[in-house]
Amino acid sequence: TFICPTGWFYWLPTTGEWQISNGYENTLLTDEEAHTGLYSLKFDLPFDRPPQDAFIGAKRVPLDNTVQAGDVVRIKVWVKAENLVPDSAAAYPESWSCGFTPIFFESAGNNDGFDDIIVLATDRFFKFPAVESFDWTEYYLDIEVPEGAGAMSVRLHPYSKMTGTVYFDDLSIKVIGNPTGVEDLSANQPFRFELSENYPNPFNPTTTISYTIPNADRVTLEIFNVLGQRVRTLIDEPQNAGHYQVVWDGKDFQGKSIGSGIYFYQLRSGKAVTVKKMVLLK
Repeated sequence: TFICPTGWFYWLPTTGEWQISNGYENTLLTDEEAHTGLYSLKFDLPFDRPPQDAFIGAKRVPLDNTVQAGDVVRIKVWVKAENLVPDSAAAYPESWSCGFTPIFFESAGNNDGFDDIIVLATDRFFKFPAVESFDWTEYYLDIEVPEGAGAMSVRLHPYSKMTGTVYFDDLSIKVIGNPTGVEDLSANQPFRFELSENYPNPFNPTTTISYTIPNADRVTLEIFNVLGQRVRTLIDEPQNAGHYQVVWDGKDFQGKSIGSGIYFYQLRSGKAVTVKKMVLLK
């Protein structure tokens, strides 16, 4: 069996004896990994499991009287994953994936019946990087509040062919805009300029670089060697505020694989610049 926190709910496939099956018998709240605090939600889905989707659903969150139809809410969760199969994910981008299922309800009580506003109860798929594992990464979805909504809930959802070990933590819902497009940036600014540690590090031959920019601007992400020579430009284009991921394949401008050693990756957005170190180890 799987024990949910009070108010949460789940649908996990079972056998005729009501035993959880299809790989979801490994689902648990664990202290193995956590983005913050002590625990995270873990799905551990073996490669040879029979296909079947499932979900863990958060309890309904009441929308207070300051939230209006047309407001934009951001659903955000942090994800860490291991034992992924990038080739399969590329071949089946929806069924070999995880994601959100946001649902708006007319009322807030967990026992008020399933009075969902069905037009928005649809699956939204994450796009994981093309790697076998990645460290804690933020995924989010912006969605408008529909007419008649009094509450909402979010399902954390591995889809039918998904395999691998996936941890979820720090699920949150926050209003970030209103129908007029005016928002209090001092209170609700969702992004900051940030360059994350590449993962894995050391790496061979590929590594994923994640970064966040707070405003629309021209962005460059470049790789340098220890002599300060530019090895590769990964990004050089205008980008909107948001969270981004780039995979570097360990190759230079000419498409040639570079040697082992220390390299630096530099992010520039407007006047903001930051640099971090990584190691290519063959």
